[in-house]
Amino acid sequence: MNLQRPLLNFSAGPAMMPEPVLRQIQSDIWDVSGTGIGILEQSHRGAYWDRRIGECVDSVRAAGRVPEDFEIVFLQGGATMHFALLPMNFCPPDTSSDYLSTGVWARKTLHEARAAHEAGFAGEARCAFDGATCGYDHVPAAGECALNAGARFLHYCSNNTVYGTMFAEPPAAPAGVRVICDSGSDMFSRPIPWDRVDCVYACVQKNLGVAGTVLMVMRRSFLETARRDLPPILSYIEHAREGSRLNTPATFGIHVTGLMCDWLVSQGGSAEMWRRSQERSGTVYAAIDASEDFYRGLARRCCRSHLNPVFFLPTEDLHKTFLGEATVKGLVSLAGHRETGGIRASMYNPFPVEGAHCLADFMRAFAAKHAGVTAR
Repeated sequence: MNLQRPLLNFSAGPAMMPEPVLRQIQSDIWDVSGTGIGILEQSHRGAYWDRRIGECVDSVRAAGRVPEDFEIVFLQGGATMHFALLPMNFCPPDTSSDYLSTGVWARKTLHEARAAHEAGFAGEARCAFDGATCGYDHVPAAGECALNAGARFLHYCSNNTVYGTMFAEPPAAPAGVRVICDSGSDMFSRPIPWDRVDCVYACVQKNLGVAGTVLMVMRRSFLETARRDLPPILSYIEHAREGSRLNTPATFGIHVTGLMCDWLVSQGGSAEMWRRSQERSGTVYAAIDASEDFYRGLARRCCRSHLNPVFFLPTEDLHKTFLGEATVKGLVSLAGHRETGGIRASMYNPFPVEGAHCLADFMRAFAAKHAGVTAR
């Protein structure tokens, strides 16, 4: 099977994967590690999987330089399920937690936490910053957040895929308040300052694998504060205690995450991913900034996402023309999210740097061709 593909896939997720990993997956579906059985058929209680899940944990730890005092757990449900499970585990009904609402997914996180509270399963979920008041065009500076010193945790989304904003570093929480990071779109795309966070989680289909698998990395001292009175299937402590095999795990997804982490390490790790990410996004932003307002970015320059540049053209007709001509050139999945419209160029860890240059060249040629069109 020839995996050489002519398209550059800018999908926001599930996203493109590196060819060596795809070729390994192709082989492993038929026969993994010479066992005579493909990865899709391996028992999660068998000898092969006893070894493989440990290898995947080691691969994650190496790729993210995860300290030994953090527990690595593979879960299911997509990140959205954990929007409710996190407060259920760490914010009992008589307590509260703080949320920074900086985009679509951060807003949904707050909504799910409030639903858990209203159902009596978790404490109050407070909005410490509401990005709706500024059109989600930036992430907050410290002075913009109304934080509660008594909160059980502060939750934030490190990269906002829909509006194209990114935190440069974790927000500062009051002393004693734990920090939870939804890293769904940027996990291991840059080094994580583990001393400033207590839990980092992601559904892995953007940077680290396939849809349906959640990677959760929790400081053990934080994990120990979780409630013990939840049903086992909803308890992070139970999932960690059972080595991610409390029930049948997403074996294929975990295997692919291990392969993706091995590939990441072979490429130079998260520091190299960050360098490439800056080069890719810098190339696209340079085309935006040099266009004399033909292209208009959404995010303030101080907090532009290095993974999801979002921008607009002067008219809706031009958006459609841009997308059509880009597709002909092999540049696909560039349409913005339905909430914002416009153009979104999602470029995660496996996306080639050369692809960003191809997009920027197309943008410059398109702007020159339509230079006389102004917004209306």
